[in-house]
Amino acid sequence: MASWNNENQQPASGGRPTANPLGGSLRKDDIQLKRLGPQAIDPVELIKGAFEFIKAHPLETAVLPIGVIIVFSIINQIVSFVANFVAATVGGSLGNAIGGDAGQAVSIGITVVTSLVVGVVGQVIMAALMGGINIIWLRIIRGQSASINDAMAIKSFIVPLILTSIMGQFAITFGFLLLIVPGVVLALGLAMMQYIVIDKNLKFVDALKASWELMDGYKMQYFIFGMILMVVNFIGMIPCFLGLIITIPISLGASLMFYNAIAEPGNAYNNLGNAPDVFS
Repeated sequence: MASWNNENQQPASGGRPTANPLGGSLRKDDIQLKRLGPQAIDPVELIKGAFEFIKAHPLETAVLPIGVIIVFSIINQIVSFVANFVAATVGGSLGNAIGGDAGQAVSIGITVVTSLVVGVVGQVIMAALMGGINIIWLRIIRGQSASINDAMAIKSFIVPLILTSIMGQFAITFGFLLLIVPGVVLALGLAMMQYIVIDKNLKFVDALKASWELMDGYKMQYFIFGMILMVVNFIGMIPCFLGLIITIPISLGASLMFYNAIAEPGNAYNNLGNAPDVFS
């Protein structure tokens, strides 16, 4: 495991900053994103490595994310049920009052809009929660001290993380509307956007561009890696879904290890408030 803890803490070459911890106008092109040349990534080694980290840090890497996912899922289902019930009731009343096809359209429209709003809000909240967990995972992978409190560093990235996630999902959805294949390619190319936000403090379009550049030469490897993770999680579902308690954290950790294997560490999450000026 030493290769994950030591090599990835080295600063970027060429004197360029690896992150923009103070915000400002640092652009994607100003930041070291990738080590020299594409390298082969072994999915099995990533999965084994993630499992070893989970055994060493079970509370931070497994208990916390599973707890967050379960609690959020329960609350989200309750909120969705209540919101849809209210929307159906209000929409039905307005539809009856208006009458005819126009009334039916209004009723359906209110229901659809409510479902979309609830879905987007849920995705936004989940992105913020998982961002904190990703910070913990990156710290552990890089051999840095890590505790549950480190997840609170996400508060400095919440807005760019949320907006970047929305922009990325919109682009991917649009790609799927163009006969699926473009959506798959976009999903692979933008797969690292959330990690880049918290690691390099890039925002919005720059984070999307950085992810696309970072994944140049790695899309097919990540596709195969994703398929393997799907199989792993499918196996985890077999014993009454109980195996997901382990396979989901493994998937989270292995995905971050993939990112860490191809990106120069930015550590923006670790430098907020007392970082030197990256332009000096």
